[in-house]
Amino acid sequence: FECVVGFVGSCWNTVKRTCQMMTSLKRDFPENEIGNPDGVKLHRFPSIEQMQLLTAARLRKLGWGYRSESVVKLVRFVSDNGGMSYLEKLREDDTLTARARLKALPGVGDKVADCVLLYGLARFDVVPIDTHAWQLAKRFYLKSLAPDASLQAQYDEAARAFRERLGEWCGWGFMVLFVAELAEFRDHAPHLRPPRSVKNTPHCGRGARRGTRKSLKTRQSKNSGGIKKSLSCSLALSTCAVPFFTPSSSSSSSSSSSSS
Repeated sequence: FECVVGFVGSCWNTVKRTCQMMTSLKRDFPENEIGNPDGVKLHRFPSIEQMQLLTAARLRKLGWGYRSESVVKLVRFVSDNGGMSYLEKLREDDTLTARARLKALPGVGDKVADCVLLYGLARFDVVPIDTHAWQLAKRFYLKSLAPDASLQAQYDEAARAFRERLGEWCGWGFMVLFVAELAEFRDHAPHLRPPRSVKNTPHCGRGARRGTRKSLKTRQSKNSGGIKKSLSCSLALSTCAVPFFTPSSSSSSSSSSSSS
C-alpha cells in the first residue's frame, strides 16, 4: 500500500521531493510513531482506514499538490475492493495480470504499475520507463527507433531493450545505472557516463595541471555523505529487499572489476 501511494505521488516529481511528501504524510499521524533514534521521530505508514480520514485539501497542505485527488480516489478504490487483500493478491498473480490490476487503480499508469511490480512485488524482470530510463536505454541499448513511434511504442521498446540485454535482473540493473546518474555519485562511476570532449572536462583550463587528483579525491570525500543520502532516498519507496545486481557472465572483466 505504501509503495503504491508513494509512486502515485512520484509522478512528475523528484526523488527528494517525493521522500519529503511521504515523510509529511506519515508525520500527520503522530499515533503511528515507532521510534525516536538520534532525535528523529520515525512513523509507520498510515493504514487504509487512516488514509480514508484525509481529504484532498489536507493532502495539498501536506505538499501533495495536484496528486491529492488521485490519492483520495486510490484509497477509496482499494477500500471498496477488499482493502489490503486486493493488493496482497497481486503477489499471486503473474506479471501481466498484476500489471493490469494495478493499472485499474486511480492514478496508476504503465510507469507507476511497473514501479510497484519492481519495488513492491520483487518482479526483477520489469523496468519502469521514465525519462531517465529512456535516456539510459538510448545511450546503452537502443540502436534505432522509428521517428514517428508512439509514446507507448517507445515505452515498450525501451523496456524490451533492457530485458534483452540484462535478462531476468534487468530491473535491478536499471537501478544501478540510475543511481550512477545521481550528481553525488558521478565521480564514483565515470565509466557509466557518455564520453565528453577534453574541453568540457571539469579539470581542464586554468589550474588543470596542479591539484587535479587531489581535488577529485576531496570532492569524492565531500560527496560520500551525499551519496549515502541519495541512495537511501532512491530506495526509500521500495518495500522489498533485493540482492545486489551481478553482471552476467558475458560482461567484460573490466566491467566486473569496476562494479566491485
